[in-house]
Amino acid sequence: MKRLVWGIVVAVLGLASFAGASGNPNGPEASITAGLMCVTGGGVLIWFGQKQRQHEQQVGETALRLLQECGHVPCDELARTVRLGEYQARLILRKLQLKGLVPLRVER
Repeated sequence: MKRLVWGIVVAVLGLASFAGASGNPNGPEASITAGLMCVTGGGVLIWFGQKQRQHEQQVGETALRLLQECGHVPCDELARTVRLGEYQARLILRKLQLKGLVPLRVER
């Protein structure tokens, strides 16, 4: 979520740099170059932030479904279902547990 928010902030700063290009004492090229870099960097951060958010949503939904079906969450099956590495799936699952979105009674 931090990547998504920072991406939006950086992209807006880049757009503001485009708007102020005509009043720059160094010439409009400097503002346009800085704005282009900020908009590109912000776009990349937004893309990665959105991708991370989608992974968290998939892991949470799948973990809750597995918990309801089996009574526990087998992490290897969870990782295989969401097409992530087991380590990354466990990290996301732990993060969701700390937020209170997935119950803590999860086993291997």
